Amino acid sequence: MKKTTAENYRQRVIRVIEYIHDHLDDDLNINLLADVAFMSPYHFHRIYREMARETLNATIRRLRLQRAAV
Repeated sequence: MKKTTAENYRQRVIRVIEYIHDHLDDDLNINLLADVAFMSPYHFHRIYREMARETLNATIRRLRLQRAAV
């Protein structure tokens, strides 16, 4: 993957993570979050899993549990 492409994907994943933080109580699904990242759901799922080292559902579950623990 080219450096510019990797940086572009990194920025998109950061945008999605920020969106998740701001909308933890909402229904967060792959289609909505792929739209936030400006990608197709299939491509977004692959990129997110590679860059975050966990699935999208695992991230959402982890963040909700962390918030509940506080």
